[in-house]
Amino acid sequence: FFFDLCFCCLWRFCMSDDAGGEEQEEKVISPEEVRAIALTSWYPQFEADTLKTRFIELSAEFLAYLRADGMLLPASVNTLKRAADDDYGALTDDWDDYESDEDPEDQCPEFPEIQQQISDVIAEFGAVLPKSNWTAPKDAIWILPNRSLRCGCLEDVFLLVKASQRLGVDFSDWHDLGVAPAVLALRKWYAVEQSMEFRCFVVDGRLTGISQKNCTERFEHL
Repeated sequence: FFFDLCFCCLWRFCMSDDAGGEEQEEKVISPEEVRAIALTSWYPQFEADTLKTRFIELSAEFLAYLRADGMLLPASVNTLKRAADDDYGALTDDWDDYESDEDPEDQCPEFPEIQQQISDVIAEFGAVLPKSNWTAPKDAIWILPNRSLRCGCLEDVFLLVKASQRLGVDFSDWHDLGVAPAVLALRKWYAVEQSMEFRCFVVDGRLTGISQKNCTERFEHL
């Protein structure tokens, strides 16, 4: 069994009384609670029990690039050859044709230090799963030919991170609140059977619940 460590935030409910009894007005999560579930907060304690991860600090310039409209990639990233994967060929050719039509003035900046760090981690792990301090870019898997979060080269990482609105929220809203550092977490890729993934909820140091991680499918053997 593969357990995905997850920490449950306690929601604070603001309640008010009216003629019909108690009514829930809103639920608020505090910056402290958001910080507690950030990957950088709990990973050091549970490093031996979860996926190996490397953290890359993101500069203000890189965050501005992620927030900008469009799907432009740094020229040095876009010319890199993908990892040897038979499914990549056709899409890579189409993407190259699209990029060749761009106005030179629209070329995005280069981020040599961040690009090198990402490449180094990919070389170390073989393939990675990129995510923010909280979220994986599941909404952007359509942009990769393998239709998964597996990234085997620098271009894969840039495409996923740039295309994901989920990560965009993390790198804007939560970062602006200053609750946790702006980092790109690169986790070692494992081909895990979805039916064997579970979320473990820990409150006050005690395991209080376990649930199937993929709640959208029913697995007969479970």
